[in-house]
Amino acid sequence: MDKIRIITYHRAVNNGALLQALGLIEHLQKMLPNKDIKIIDCRSLRMELMEFLKIFKPSRKKPFFHLKRFIKFRKFQKTLPLENIGHYSNLSIIIKKINRQNYRAIFVGSDSIWKFSSSFFLPKIPNIYWLSPKISTKTISYAASAYQYQEELLPEYRGNLLKQINAFDLVSVRDTETKELILEIGYKKTIYQIPDPAFFYQVKDTGVRQKLIRFGLKPEKPIFAIITGYTNDRIAEITTYFRQRNYQVIALSIYNPLADFNLGDELTPDEWAEAFKYVSFCLTDRFHGAIFCLKNQTSFIAIETKATPANKSKKYQLLSDFELIKECYLNIFKEGYQFEEFIDRYKNIRLNWQKNIKPKIDYGFAIVEEKSKRFDQKILKIID
Repeated sequence: MDKIRIITYHRAVNNGALLQALGLIEHLQKMLPNKDIKIIDCRSLRMELMEFLKIFKPSRKKPFFHLKRFIKFRKFQKTLPLENIGHYSNLSIIIKKINRQNYRAIFVGSDSIWKFSSSFFLPKIPNIYWLSPKISTKTISYAASAYQYQEELLPEYRGNLLKQINAFDLVSVRDTETKELILEIGYKKTIYQIPDPAFFYQVKDTGVRQKLIRFGLKPEKPIFAIITGYTNDRIAEITTYFRQRNYQVIALSIYNPLADFNLGDELTPDEWAEAFKYVSFCLTDRFHGAIFCLKNQTSFIAIETKATPANKSKKYQLLSDFELIKECYLNIFKEGYQFEEFIDRYKNIRLNWQKNIKPKIDYGFAIVEEKSKRFDQKILKIID
């Protein structure tokens, strides 16, 4: 049986990172049913250290929040279909190991695997996420992203990046920022812009509703979910608005002391994905938070946490594709923002969800499926 392998950020303590990895596995299994599909268990020592140090972040209401979250994710990650060929602190060694495996193809992506910066915790260029011309199998990037890469480093890295990207058999990216980067470094072949594979993840029946009730949530009362670590006056004002209207306030992933319930250390990624079904309204500053609101038909507003140009905002591009910018996107940190802007959007969503917004979501998913099918045809020509 041919072996298909994936290289991605599967070790991140992050729901979106795990669910995009699972989504890509499920999508490839459906498209290539007779192939052996696994994630190569590459481990960046720098990124492992970054995730470990998060354990010590303060969380006043739940002192062991980050430790419990770390342990829960590590247990969940052990359930993934993994192939262990060692960490990749030495790139040449990992390339030799890969070449000995006789893979049919390697997929790289999704998530911000191509991001580079001067941060100690990110892999330096060249690294395994950009692969190498020395890899002797078919190579495909699947919705890869360099989101918020450090532009000042581009002159230093340009040569290596171009050499690595030219070796791919197919290149696809998730966002406009990454597409512009690949063009900037001098890549001349076709770049496909495709949806994040988290869209392919099938939300499971995990029994999370009963778990939420055990935590103390009352099913007869509405739930307002926040997915942000920010606690400033603008976030607090929104949270207070919902609490005053008898909403139970939960933080679904990132610890936030403004919430009545912090659940990021209690839910597995599978449970997190399903929990959106029981949320009445969600405020998210996370890209995958917005995706799972869309998948679960949960009314929401996606916010920016800083001034971000449209071509550099994942959430803006996502909601632009769904034609939901006016309804479900708001930069609450822009100059001149007024709380009334949020209230107007919230009331419009409540009033028009079924009539105007849900049809846009259905149409958006049809576009996601069509874009994916077109790229799948390119993949099959190469490896099937």
